[in-house]
Amino acid sequence: MTHRLSTLLVVAVALAGCSKKDTTTPNDTAATASAGAEGEHQGEHQGEPAHQHAFEGGVKNFHDVLSPLWHADAGEKRVADTCAASADLAGKAAAIEAEPVPAAANGQDDAWKTKAAALTASVKELETVCAGDRASFDAAFTKVHDGFHALIEVAGEKHQ
Repeated sequence: MTHRLSTLLVVAVALAGCSKKDTTTPNDTAATASAGAEGEHQGEHQGEPAHQHAFEGGVKNFHDVLSPLWHADAGEKRVADTCAASADLAGKAAAIEAEPVPAAANGQDDAWKTKAAALTASVKELETVCAGDRASFDAAFTKVHDGFHALIEVAGEKHQ
């Protein structure tokens, strides 16, 4: 029961502020590792203040890669960095699928599994775009981001 409540709290806190801008760059590994370890993002995104997350397991690992990429300034560097990390994102999405359904999503196993599979598929689409001319990068990357939020919403987190 305590683990279930802890997991739910972690997911709730994480979703509460996932739309914030991270001021670290994807190549700033020390800052990224620190932000990931603390679950904290600094800066603003869409006019909102800094926020914190308390994800666990595969969800945390995926978020730790996705967040600095998503919150980076739009442009060629963001595209290049995201495409360079797409294989890592694919592996982390597959790991989420392989993990047991978290306690916070208890009773919604099918929805969790469906959303996890959709997240993996969206990352594979991103990999395909990255291997090509990258013209549809923004749409593909947005699909990954939205897929992540759809997944964590199954566990009670809401995208703000």
